[in-house]
Amino acid sequence: TSLPSHLTNVFGVTVSEVEPVFDSSRAKIVIETKNSKIKTLNYHWIDELSPISAETIGYISDTYRKGKSVITKNIYGKGCAYYIGTMPDANSLSALFKNIIEHIDASVCPFNIPNGCSVVKRISADKVFYFIFNFTNSKKEINLINEYRQVFGEKVKYVNLNPYEYLCLEEI
Repeated sequence: TSLPSHLTNVFGVTVSEVEPVFDSSRAKIVIETKNSKIKTLNYHWIDELSPISAETIGYISDTYRKGKSVITKNIYGKGCAYYIGTMPDANSLSALFKNIIEHIDASVCPFNIPNGCSVVKRISADKVFYFIFNFTNSKKEINLINEYRQVFGEKVKYVNLNPYEYLCLEEI
């Protein structure tokens, strides 16, 4: 079975070739969003993609692979699936994710999260909760911008998370 295994119909691509990326084998990547062209380099690995029904939104702009797809978007069911077949730099990846979020019914976290922390949003019938996890061995301070209620606690506008600690906040 070829990659992406049993998800070919979801992603609308097959993977033609996979290989690691070293400092000496990086390629220039262009990611075309609705509002801009993001130019970056690839890191770590590359999946060269052969689109079937997917639209290419990221491609190699140099080397012998010039023009080959590495990031695609495929309309599937009521949504779309993005296949990211390489790792661009952090700023370019953030810009791509921001563009994707702007065009779907999703929202970004309403406060800034420090490196090494993660947030999961859960919605109940009438309440919104944010679970914040610190996956590092250092204390993290988070400015929440708006006021939240700590579950089983008080209203807060900032929190300190100890190493490997988590907490739950309720939107108020």
